[in-house]
Amino acid sequence: MSDSKIKIFHTDFDNLTRKQTCDKIELLIKKKDRLYIVAVKDVAIVVKSIENKFLLDFYNNVDLLAVDGRGLVYTSYIICRGKNGFKEMVGGPGIYYEILKRSTSRKYKLFYFGAKKDVLEKAINNIRQRLPDLHICGYHHGYLNEANVDNFFINLNKCPPDVIFVGISSPIREKIIEKYRNCFPNCVCIFIGGMIDVEAGIASIAPKLISYLGIEWLWRVIHEPSRLAKGYLYTHSKFIYYFFQELYKQN
Repeated sequence: MSDSKIKIFHTDFDNLTRKQTCDKIELLIKKKDRLYIVAVKDVAIVVKSIENKFLLDFYNNVDLLAVDGRGLVYTSYIICRGKNGFKEMVGGPGIYYEILKRSTSRKYKLFYFGAKKDVLEKAINNIRQRLPDLHICGYHHGYLNEANVDNFFINLNKCPPDVIFVGISSPIREKIIEKYRNCFPNCVCIFIGGMIDVEAGIASIAPKLISYLGIEWLWRVIHEPSRLAKGYLYTHSKFIYYFFQELYKQN
């Protein structure tokens, strides 16, 4: 296994710092010879992937896979016996904000894909007010169906973006990418989780202390209990089981 990779929970993660991750994303942007997929895995996606072969295969075939959540970072050091754990917690929000910063100065064309129509429009308005020099070449809500999918790809390819930010929940986003992979323009597709909701002002990122302690999931559950509590209770309890299984396997 390369020093730039860590294999845990049946998944090959790229073991890079946030800066290195975004530098690599920029190299993919400049290539622009096919569709590149950049994703992150947190505890919930790790569990879902272990229990769903489609998701496991999908994430093992993305072009760049970063770690999201300090829980996985700490886990990597325990499993790897204190050596060769993740260099740092990269995180979906960290990638998103850094690529936004670079896109503003380097004029990358951005396309936002995800969320409900009204939420997305509010997010785009807020982003444009905060970053007037950012080149947003288009956006579309995350509810594709047979009635709108053709128009979606026609509009997407009229002004091909350098980056598509995908803010759609799993496994819907992965199924969309897999089904329509050949319809997307040559660009970099980055999964950004709930960042569209954050940009719209209807969700928030956990404070630094919460993130440092590795309990971002608890922050999300407290703020959206009806939507997230049941799912996180399942994935995080199962993660404990898979953690000890992985620890036994590595030893």
